Amino acid sequence: MLSSIQKLSSLVKDALDIAKEAAVREKVLAIQNEAFAIQDTNFLLLKENHRLSERVKELETKIAEMEQWERTEAACDLYELAPGVFVYSCKETVSTFNQGPYFCTNRFHKKQKSILQNMGKYTNGTLYRCPRCYTEIMDPSKRGPGGFYQV
Repeated sequence: MLSSIQKLSSLVKDALDIAKEAAVREKVLAIQNEAFAIQDTNFLLLKENHRLSERVKELETKIAEMEQWERTEAACDLYELAPGVFVYSCKETVSTFNQGPYFCTNRFHKKQKSILQNMGKYTNGTLYRCPRCYTEIMDPSKRGPGGFYQV
């Protein structure tokens, strides 16, 4: 009888050990699943953080460009090159030298500086051309002597 009780006790102990082991395995598996879920969330957060960092850089660049353009606009004025002929030019160059560079009004309104190129003097005035939009401006106050010559 003692041997049967010992055998039964041993079987009960083995069963309890197996149950504990199964419970521990179940908990370990639950912990591992939770760890994987945390890793997935962390990866998604890192990915979102990177996307937001890139967006911040993009917006900072746009702000810097806007600030630079505001400084350019503040430094330039609309200038009447000749009666009815308008260009943009930097305030200090207009007042100091009464010379260019002259900027295309078409491009300037699109927040771009495009220097009007002097294409030469003709009998009816000096021709300027925008290299971006090909706008041509004739300054009749600066006429060449009889015909054409390159400046």
